[in-house]
Amino acid sequence: MTASNQTWHYQTAANGVVKKDADGKFYEEYAWSGMISDGAAYSLPETSHKFRQKLSLEPDVSLSVPDLSRAAAKIIGPITDFLTIYGDLWRR
Repeated sequence: MTASNQTWHYQTAANGVVKKDADGKFYEEYAWSGMISDGAAYSLPETSHKFRQKLSLEPDVSLSVPDLSRAAAKIIGPITDFLTIYGDLWRR
């Protein structure tokens, strides 16, 4: 993902795996890595390496904001931006 938030520019990778929950609904589970913040490499803390974002485009699965307390401050923007992208796709 490459994006800008006012004067902040960043790039980061969201690596996903498709899974199926106990009810047979598909979802994607994403891990974040390789962040570049304003042109400089940014090492995500260990808690952010373990953080997984669960998203789904299943029509009867509601999207929700994940527990951001486990994510580094710099990765919260990309996480919520990605949630917005899924939300826009989900509504269609």
